[in-house]
Amino acid sequence: MIAVICALETELKACLARCSQLIHVEDNTVLPHYRAELEGHQLVLCQSGIGKCHAAVSLSYLLCRYEIDEIINVGTAGGLQGFEEICDIIIAKRCAYHDLHLDGNFHSDNAPFRYDCDDQLIENFSQVLNELGYRHHIGLLVSGDQFVHRPEQFNKILHYYPDALATDCESCSLAQTAARFAKKILVIRSLSDICLRENAEDFYSYCKKASERASAALQLYLRERSQH
Repeated sequence: MIAVICALETELKACLARCSQLIHVEDNTVLPHYRAELEGHQLVLCQSGIGKCHAAVSLSYLLCRYEIDEIINVGTAGGLQGFEEICDIIIAKRCAYHDLHLDGNFHSDNAPFRYDCDDQLIENFSQVLNELGYRHHIGLLVSGDQFVHRPEQFNKILHYYPDALATDCESCSLAQTAARFAKKILVIRSLSDICLRENAEDFYSYCKKASERASAALQLYLRERSQH
């Protein structure tokens, strides 16, 4: 079984619209979620809510309840690099917290609180996007409990993580939780805005479009897996 985690209702709805055999599981108040099928794969899907704590609690609950083989985080993010465009897809090779600084050793491969995603899943997903001609970038995704839209936020992130491709509020906590449970994780985010280059309001304008782009990529990826 594959766990699909989204932070926002818009992101989850985009994924659910592509699924069949939907079952809404709401037997407690911890985490209402869905069982479904997509391209022959059995999924459990949930909306974690925004932020690191919501993400970690939601994924931990699913991992304790179901026999999950891998985790896919699907959603949106804010781009941090000038070469990026709205709706580009970011595949996280590594995740880090941009709002947690302990010793200043931010660039080392052994820096604390940096978590790698699964190399084989990344390669497989990237191959599918290459075949489709979808613009995408593979690299560092940083997370923090803040919506990045002010110059001082943007500059601080790139000071510590100049190679960061995008920022969100959940991916690193999901990668950390996956590591604690020894589960494979793939993090895919479509850019809903480019920090500081666009207006902050662009997130609200493009969130749905970016969510649909990410969910379409997920479906095509699972379809490709079913055929091999």
